[in-house]
Amino acid sequence: MRLKNKHLLQVMLILACLLVMSACGTAQRGTDEQASDPSAGQTAAEQQTGSNQNTPAQQEQNVTETIKGYYTDPDLTQLIEKEVEITYPKEDGGKKYLAALEALGTAPDSDVKPLLKDWAFNGAALTEDGTLNVDISGKNDYNYGSTGEDFSIKAITRTLFQFEEVKKIQLLVDGQIVESLMGHIDINQPFEREG
Repeated sequence: MRLKNKHLLQVMLILACLLVMSACGTAQRGTDEQASDPSAGQTAAEQQTGSNQNTPAQQEQNVTETIKGYYTDPDLTQLIEKEVEITYPKEDGGKKYLAALEALGTAPDSDVKPLLKDWAFNGAALTEDGTLNVDISGKNDYNYGSTGEDFSIKAITRTLFQFEEVKKIQLLVDGQIVESLMGHIDINQPFEREG
């Protein structure tokens, strides 16, 4: 009986030692991973938005541009133009269009309300004929009525037609051509640049 207790005690000591050693190895591995991966200490939001300081090399690879963004008044009675600044990678034109669209989701001042607040975009790609396909997430909450839908589409098209290379804009929802965003305005055909 005494021998069984002694073996049980030895097994428990060995397990305790293994547990302590494995915990130390995990802590060391985590430190090594953080050292080799600069984003390891960032939150998911910081990784996605890149809110940590950019290195000088990264800053040189980015372009900052002032564009016109379109918003509404708090009562949703008129479309208001405001100058906003966007930043995007120099080598990726699709990111430029997404940066412009994302700027429409935040009001530059308290005089205006963003029409695209909390909207998500799956992507934007320019075709050879100058058609910009803008893929909007179907998970967005479109709750503006016909006036809000009209203003939202005008905000998108007026903002994106500032880029000379954009000749047409095709709005997609989750990669598909749909009849309407909110049930009032047809978006199944590309919007063409006016004049």
